[in-house]
Formats: sequence, structure tokens, C-alpha cells
Amino acid sequence: MRIHILGDHLPLTTEISNYARKRLDTALGKFDRRIQDVTVRLCDVNGPKHGDYKRCRVAINVLRLGGEPILVEHVASDLYAAIDAVASRAKLALVRRVQKAKSFTHDSASGLPAM
Repeated sequence: MRIHILGDHLPLTTEISNYARKRLDTALGKFDRRIQDVTVRLCDVNGPKHGDYKRCRVAINVLRLGGEPILVEHVASDLYAAIDAVASRAKLALVRRVQKAKSFTHDSASGLPAM
């Protein structure tokens, strides 16, 4: 799984980058074979004014599970808290996508209409 980390109006330190990579790798590692890549965008909500709120956005490109990327976003006053929240929510969204794909495949194979 490739994880790309980008910073917008925010100094992207090695510490922050490593933390985000480790947290997402831990949360999504179980689905490594299903994930093409993950893009993480960290930004200061107020831009160059450097306000109190930080945003973490994650886009997960999934292989063979419905083409559309999974998008998750969280805003918090602490960047690490935003990363933690996004990692947890991204895992849940990915689990739902996998379950939905399995359900669709199972319903299609039986020849019965999905209920």
C-alpha cells in the first residue's frame, strides 16, 4: 500500500508524516491487498494565518470495489487527533465497502434479486 502525505499551509515535519503513515498503515493494513494507494492531505483551516483548526483528508483508491475512492475528512484543534479520527473512520468506511461488495457478489451469484 502506497501512502502519499501532502501538507497545505502547514509545515509537514518528519514526525507528523511518520505518525500519519504509521497510524493509517495500522488501521488499513488488513486490507493492504485491496488498496491501490492512500493520499493524505493535512492542512491548516485558516491557511497562511495559522489558525487553531487542522484538517486531515484521506482518499483511498480501492482495487475492484466500485471504482470511486473512499473519502474521509476530520477537523480538530490538534493535528494528531484529526489523523487518529480519520484513520478510524477510514477503516470503518473500507470495511463497509468490502462488506457491500461481498454482499453484491453473493446476491448476484445466487441469481436472486438483492433485498
